[in-house]
Amino acid sequence: MLSIENIKDQLNLLGLSAADVIADAFPDLENGHARNQLIKDMFDRRNAIAHQDDRSHETAERNPIDADQVRRYAQRVRALADAVSNAVRTKESESE
Repeated sequence: MLSIENIKDQLNLLGLSAADVIADAFPDLENGHARNQLIKDMFDRRNAIAHQDDRSHETAERNPIDADQVRRYAQRVRALADAVSNAVRTKESESE
């Protein structure tokens, strides 16, 4: 999982509109801010887990993660990957 800024940069390198790809990935979210926030939340949570820093700074208690949250995030990451793939295929077919 990348930060929203890195995702935008990578899509830009491919000549794709990040806003369009992200909107295609998450049509259930009402606006660009909500979509960007979702990506930020997933990126932040991934970093906390990967760096074993998933404890509250105030209480030192671990921030729990459950199977449902993992499934939801995995579905969201898959939706984003599918949207990128679709955008690349569309761009390729337009250039033929």
